[in-house]
Amino acid sequence: MVAGLARGLRVLGVLSVVMPAFLTAGVGAEPPTWESLQKGVFLTSMQLMDSGPDEDHNNGIWVIDSTDGSWARKRAFYSSRAIGLIGFFYGDDGHLGIEGDRLVYESWPSDLIFDAFSWRLVNRVPTPNPADSLGWALQGPILDERQLQGTGLEPGRYGFAQCILDDVSNVHHWGPRPCDPLQLPGGLGFIGSSDGVDFFSNGDRPTDIGNLQFHDTFSPMRSAQAHVLSFDKAGGGFWRTDDGGASFFPVSDGVLGAAGFRLDFDFEPFDGPAGAVVASHYHPFSGRHFTFGLHLTSSGFFDERYFFSIDPLNGDRVDYDLPELGILEFYPVSMTSFGEMPERFEQLLPIIAETPGRNDTFWTTDLWFFNPSAQSTTVEVSRITTPDQTMTVELPAFGSRHITNVLAWVGGGAGGDGTTHDALRFVSDYRWGQQLVAAARIWTADTDTGGSFGHVVTAVPYPWAYSNHERWLREDDEVYNVQSAGITVSHVDLDFRVPGQFRHNLGLVNSTDAPLSIEILWGYNEAVYLTYQSDHPEG
Repeated sequence: MVAGLARGLRVLGVLSVVMPAFLTAGVGAEPPTWESLQKGVFLTSMQLMDSGPDEDHNNGIWVIDSTDGSWARKRAFYSSRAIGLIGFFYGDDGHLGIEGDRLVYESWPSDLIFDAFSWRLVNRVPTPNPADSLGWALQGPILDERQLQGTGLEPGRYGFAQCILDDVSNVHHWGPRPCDPLQLPGGLGFIGSSDGVDFFSNGDRPTDIGNLQFHDTFSPMRSAQAHVLSFDKAGGGFWRTDDGGASFFPVSDGVLGAAGFRLDFDFEPFDGPAGAVVASHYHPFSGRHFTFGLHLTSSGFFDERYFFSIDPLNGDRVDYDLPELGILEFYPVSMTSFGEMPERFEQLLPIIAETPGRNDTFWTTDLWFFNPSAQSTTVEVSRITTPDQTMTVELPAFGSRHITNVLAWVGGGAGGDGTTHDALRFVSDYRWGQQLVAAARIWTADTDTGGSFGHVVTAVPYPWAYSNHERWLREDDEVYNVQSAGITVSHVDLDFRVPGQFRHNLGLVNSTDAPLSIEILWGYNEAVYLTYQSDHPEG
């Protein structure tokens, strides 16, 4: 074990030890229910760099069951990259958030998106900051309209403005801070202050520089600023934890009010200066505060770890054992939990067509729906090019429907508005683990045989889609390190084993309402050449 690791200290060398493979709990078990998901408090721990998927370490996403205190690791991964003078990052800037049925690992320079049903890494997206705020990140709860109802706040991410680049690069030890001069994201809006630490939102609000009192949170106490904010929908406000307890801040008409309730940690070591809170989360399902903290020695190192929950209504406290796995002690740096189940499930079918092709062929598209749920469902179908026009399909329990020449069915093609290519968006009732299945076949008749040939296109979750970002272009640790340095592109492997018999077609669709710049690169590692660049218009 690496005992006595100082909070905020970067360790430059770690002994490598080969240990037995860790088997993730729950393999082969029944699919989870949404309620079982809500019972859990999800955590991420400090990570051991360069540890592979078969090594016995703490890396990844963990969950503790709030009802019985049992632990399980849901997804093994580690996130590292080489920046600055010290080459690796230990995960202590990683912050967990929730968007619907997705767990978001908030980091820099990109966020990682995990599907909570399969725990598959489904996407990696840039940290939502503009280019002129290099290194800044806003970490905290990701809140939607249902959660914020009655508060006057706009949907978005709420938290503290932090110089993440400063933290992960370690250049503050030798030179100027990379986030200076002050360059806060232009869309970062001031919400209110708590003990000199400012709350912000990434909604469309002006930044009031005059209100900034604590704009750069790097210090040995940095994690105690980043990972202690959570939202209480029933109470209509935020909980913020410090080293001695938790305070509740109500929100009204979009304004953060003064602390209206205080939950003191009146027990050792948090009732004195030796107690230090690292991460905390208010768990709506159980109504309890979950907190991880340390006992610090006079030299600034820790010699004890504490993980506990408290009911703020009656002060009832429960202490939990931490998992003991690997040579790095389990050190949670962020927690989150799932709220209400989403109401709607959105998907995108990226291409449909009705158009002539080579060699006197004519291509058309058939669409299939299947409802795997025991409940009926309604599907709203809209085109990307004309999103205001909606078609409706009713599917009974376990029902299916086949729609031939779907582009004509939605008003395109030669018999409609003349559109030859389009994409479709589907919105259906949310069915946890039993979502609507949508797939299409783009095909043409084979006049020589009387048959047909073509290819299948399946719908993907919207707006997340799926990506193959989960790849490190090195022979070791492939598909395990999900955040390696410099690998920010999506990879498509081309197969040339049978030259002349197959070709590779690439389709692009922009489903947003803004232009999208796209670059296509050819090659591997150093041999990369720009072959195509385009500003892809909306639709």
